[in-house]
Amino acid sequence: MSKPKRSAKRTRRPVARTVPPKKKAAVKKKAPAAKKKRAARPSTVDAYVQTLPPPMQAMVNRIRALVAAASPEAIEAFKWAQPVYEASGPFAYLRAHQSHLNFGFWRGALLEAPEGLLEGTGTRMRHLKIAAPTDIDDETFKDLVRQAVLLNSRLGNPTQQ
Repeated sequence: MSKPKRSAKRTRRPVARTVPPKKKAAVKKKAPAAKKKRAARPSTVDAYVQTLPPPMQAMVNRIRALVAAASPEAIEAFKWAQPVYEASGPFAYLRAHQSHLNFGFWRGALLEAPEGLLEGTGTRMRHLKIAAPTDIDDETFKDLVRQAVLLNSRLGNPTQQ
């Protein structure tokens, strides 16, 4: 038997070709930015005071002394990133802002204070806005602290209600 003749026309099988990926434009990598070192967050009242500018430090230390004089049984603690004063639960807090201090009372709405002295609109909390040492009347301030401590002793811890 003879072999069949091949036709003159040859067909080629398709060959899978690998196409090289397109070259991407060279992107210059930025040098890693220097990480800013964050100042350690204070964990005590003294450390908190040290982070404040000197004029505010003086006002805060005066307020601390007034609270201690008005209520020797009060405990000064550092909670919620601010100084907090406790007697049968928290009764006051101190918060420094850019240009003033807030000294707030948990039950400030129940305190008897001169008209317009305490700021706030909530049903419970009120605060004193202190921008200068002259904004603090020692006797009025101590009276408000005593009232707040008395309210806590009568009504209990305000965070538990």
